[in-house]
Amino acid sequence: IIQPDPSVAAEQSYPHRYSMETVPAPVGAEVTEFERTPEGYLELEWQYREVQGALALDFGNTVATTMSRADLEASVKEHVDNMNAERVAVEAEPIDIRRVDETFLRRLANLKTFDKEGTAYLKQLARPLWQEHLPQDDTPEANDKWEAFKSQYPEHMQINLEELRLLDGKMRVLSADEELQGRVQEIHGEHLEVMRAASAFVGADRKVDELSRKIVGLYQGAAVSNRSLTTAESRHVERLQAQQIQIRANRGKEITTPDMLDKVKVELRNRMDIQRRRDFEQGLVLTDSMKAIINELLPSLAQGRPALLVGETGGAKTALAEYISHQYFGVEPEFISGYGDVNSYQVMGKMSLRNEEGTTVSDFVPGPIIRAMEEGRPLILDEINAMPAEFLKRLNKIVQLRPGDTFVVQEDSGREVTIKPGFFIIGTANEKSKRYKGIEDLSVEFQNRFGANVIRVHYPDHDVVFGQPPVENTIIAKAALTDRSGQMVGGIDPKELERFVRACFITQQVFTGNFGKGFNDFVTSERIGDNKPGLDEAVLAPRTMVSLLEKVRDSYGKVSLDQVLRRFVNGIKSDNDKLQMTTILKGQFFLGEEKAE
Repeated sequence: IIQPDPSVAAEQSYPHRYSMETVPAPVGAEVTEFERTPEGYLELEWQYREVQGALALDFGNTVATTMSRADLEASVKEHVDNMNAERVAVEAEPIDIRRVDETFLRRLANLKTFDKEGTAYLKQLARPLWQEHLPQDDTPEANDKWEAFKSQYPEHMQINLEELRLLDGKMRVLSADEELQGRVQEIHGEHLEVMRAASAFVGADRKVDELSRKIVGLYQGAAVSNRSLTTAESRHVERLQAQQIQIRANRGKEITTPDMLDKVKVELRNRMDIQRRRDFEQGLVLTDSMKAIINELLPSLAQGRPALLVGETGGAKTALAEYISHQYFGVEPEFISGYGDVNSYQVMGKMSLRNEEGTTVSDFVPGPIIRAMEEGRPLILDEINAMPAEFLKRLNKIVQLRPGDTFVVQEDSGREVTIKPGFFIIGTANEKSKRYKGIEDLSVEFQNRFGANVIRVHYPDHDVVFGQPPVENTIIAKAALTDRSGQMVGGIDPKELERFVRACFITQQVFTGNFGKGFNDFVTSERIGDNKPGLDEAVLAPRTMVSLLEKVRDSYGKVSLDQVLRRFVNGIKSDNDKLQMTTILKGQFFLGEEKAE
């Protein structure tokens, strides 16, 4: 893996750099007057990149469904052999296709995340350079060869390949216009400066995040011996924190004019949209409140101390626990879902019989808790207050354990397990109320096991007053509707999305019992007097909000947001909830009311 120089990579990423001027333009590649302008040419480039991105994603999905790992390795062997010949020349470690997995790639490139089997890297190697297969002339033989190449792929990919050929041809026609190309290059140069400034800004944030990981590593190192940081280690943590402050202070020094600042802001917003989409695909959108919780918990978790996340349904407690495990500790956590009849044998493990050369042999099969201890992995106890009281008593001791401690496995004849570094517990619990059946209050004794790490996970924008924009809900909603290039998909008008997000925010506040100004308009006087929330069970929590938006997005315009909301309201069983939800949605011009201007 070779990391290219960012400035060179940015300059070479424009499609006309890859187009082959010696190849004649295909029939139908006539250009319009608009396309002969710098703005028109840049629009062609944008369309070109869009098609390229779609082909790349579709190729990966096609490979995933049609090729085995062995076939994938065979398809890239020649390419890898050529790469290894170059790597030998610079005394770099050769790539062995058979062991390209997450561990190998991290060691090779010092990168943070890969799919576990490394197949994404192999797909990247296997993906053809589409332009190399464009017809070299307009003869029947060349066109037949192009058609044969296209026929390997599904119809939707063939459509995009033909579009790629047409766009490439238009840009080759326009490449002869020196005046146009000069102006385009001038615009590219201005854009490159903006990209460099934005990259420096993003790079500063990455350095701050990397320093945070180093701080976590220091705490983890001390946790191995079940001790506190030494004075020297504490001083080093302070130095790392001082570096973070200095890096933040120097961000944006490359931005020299107000005009450049405006352009950098646009670029950063686009990059942020792309990053939030990636976070969304990984299960959690990092709002400021989520970042604050993570920053508060990381030092304790690194030392093996437990944490308890408490909050209302759909508030991303479980997603937050999984995100921390994956992104900051780099491992898959063990997971136990709380339910009424969970027992020790299911989570600790049990004896199992197997046949060995005609003889019946009994073995102990570890459950998720013992696996987490032995392998040094996080343990997520989801909806912990839905677990039976007898089982929670067993957890009293386990929650107090730290890396380096020993645990006696009663189910395995009293065998002792030494807990490896990396083990910690994150529990999640819904708020105790009548709306959550089977949910009980956790005992004071059990809660005390989590010490100061009992964290309340509120709905987004929980401290935003009525009438103010719900920024965090908006961020989550947009992440659900953004594609991997940072562009919003069609189907929902921005104003409509804004009204929908406001409605979601109001339901969340009413559901959690906010009787403040504006919100109490959606709560009956009887409920206010009895101090009961305005909604019993129905709420447009972040999880529900995203689900409804995805329903509209995936319908490709066949289902409107208003239709989806009507079905949602019709499914509400509580008369009070249906009435209040209808009132809230109609107040935002849904459910048949006249749309806002």
